[in-house]
Amino acid sequence: ATRERAGKTVELTYVHEGTEQKQTVALGSDPDKGILGVAAVSQQRQKYPLWAAPVAGLVIMWKTIAVSLPMFFSSIAHIFTKAQVDDGLVGPIGIAAAAPQIVQFGWDYFVALLASISLSLGILNSLPIPALDGGRLAVILLRKVGVPLKDNHETWAHTVGFFALMGLGILVAISDISRLWK
Repeated sequence: ATRERAGKTVELTYVHEGTEQKQTVALGSDPDKGILGVAAVSQQRQKYPLWAAPVAGLVIMWKTIAVSLPMFFSSIAHIFTKAQVDDGLVGPIGIAAAAPQIVQFGWDYFVALLASISLSLGILNSLPIPALDGGRLAVILLRKVGVPLKDNHETWAHTVGFFALMGLGILVAISDISRLWK
């Protein structure tokens, strides 16, 4: 549709935050630069010498963590402030729905997705949230520094944390399913 109208001014209609909006846009005429201002850029796989690959892997991992943590907390805050699951937060259902599309880019992208999922789960599990390993470690550290915690308080905290995580999982699953039906 944009190629047929290249070089012309058109009116776009879109929905943003539930409200239909209209915008007049001058379309470009060079397909390489993107007629609507968006163009596909070829991806090049970065290759590293064998000795540098572990260091590059660590750098990429830390960059992923630096992006993932704020996004996770922002998505959780979005649930409480907007009473809906953020589009950036998906669970197993959403991942399974996206996996076939990712495989079309190549198996290396699929393996990268699996690595990203594994890293994200590791990050999440290490957070000091009751019912997760990080929550258990936090309790152990608190006891080591002399904070008196009774076993029943720890059990209560982990139980509440477990039900909160299960509730989050259910909300994300419902959100994933509703996205599939759209």
